Amino acid sequence: MSDTIQAYKESEQSYYFLFMEIDLIVRLGFSFLFMIFWGMGPVTAGATYILRNYAKEAHAWLWSDFVKAFKDNFKQSLGVFLIDVLAFLILYTAFVVYGQIPGMIGSMRYVIVMIIIVYTLMHPYIYQLMITFDMKFKDLYKNALLFAIGKLPSNLFVTLIVLAIHVGSIYFATFYTGGYIIIAQLVVLLLECLILVSFSGLMLQFNVYPKLKLFIPAETVTVKSLYEED
Repeated sequence: MSDTIQAYKESEQSYYFLFMEIDLIVRLGFSFLFMIFWGMGPVTAGATYILRNYAKEAHAWLWSDFVKAFKDNFKQSLGVFLIDVLAFLILYTAFVVYGQIPGMIGSMRYVIVMIIIVYTLMHPYIYQLMITFDMKFKDLYKNALLFAIGKLPSNLFVTLIVLAIHVGSIYFATFYTGGYIIIAQLVVLLLECLILVSFSGLMLQFNVYPKLKLFIPAETVTVKSLYEED
């Protein structure tokens, strides 16, 4: 009897630690996805300049160009980040509230999901417009919205690929590595920090740059002197 109780306790403890590991990796994964799809203000502005140059096969000095873009776009990118935090809180709260309401009113949660998707698709355009053109906030969001909806199929396609890479790697490391789950999760975390985040950003910029170059000619707007196009 005592052996059975001891085995039960050990099993319960292992499930508890497994749950804690999964919870931690999910939280980290969500943080990475937020950083990739919505951005982190001035940091994303600096990174976007580097990745945009790579997307158009132009040279960029990693540190000096990052710092320059970080400083030059600090106020505007910080404003975008603060708006993102507020938008996240409002949309999350609205989704939870409507999800608990039955009937037609409760179906508004699907509208919230659509808003989140479109708002997510806007962000690669917001940051590249910001570091390339001299635009006010309303123009950043207006143009980003037009591109997000106007080029919806390709935007969704690239976004789903990026999402699959991150969710798939986390899912595989959590459920298909057996007793090596901790090592696998550490490997995924290392890959996220060193490769996957920047690779995902590059994919998004490869999708965005040709569209901006085609539909917003440099002569139609004020181009920032640091970022003159070829």
